[in-house]
Amino acid sequence: MNEEVPYIYRTRTYAGLWIENPFDQIRKQQEKLKTMNEQYWKAYLVEFTSKEDGSTFLKFGACNDRNAEDRFKHEPEQYADYDIKVLASISPNRNNINYMKMGQVEQYFLKKYPRNTKYFKKNFSGISETYQPADKAERNHIIKEFYELQKRVYKGEPLIKLD
Repeated sequence: MNEEVPYIYRTRTYAGLWIENPFDQIRKQQEKLKTMNEQYWKAYLVEFTSKEDGSTFLKFGACNDRNAEDRFKHEPEQYADYDIKVLASISPNRNNINYMKMGQVEQYFLKKYPRNTKYFKKNFSGISETYQPADKAERNHIIKEFYELQKRVYKGEPLIKLD
């Protein structure tokens, strides 16, 4: 038995051996995913514009890249059919209580604006984080909401108020 596995994730077999409990493996994965959501120091809002037909949609995200644009330089060929414009980003400094919690911002927007885009000719990283506003008014409302949240984060207000 690997001694690095915490006690709460082990169970004793009938033979008296300690093994990793499969149900606790699932719990460990869930805990890891939960902490991953908080491990980003930049949240961003970008707009994709199709080079083919000019249609647009938004993407909410979180990353650890210095610039949000750099997030889309990883395997850039997958985004070749789109012009990508960063509309806003939030990156609190290390002294801010929200530092490394920008995954929560992403989750907030994904919950409030779940994916409503239907069909893409090619799959790309982040496709499930896309949202197509009904019109320019809704688009502008989302951008405004992101900037309002940005102000709150920079003031050091806790993210618990997001729900």
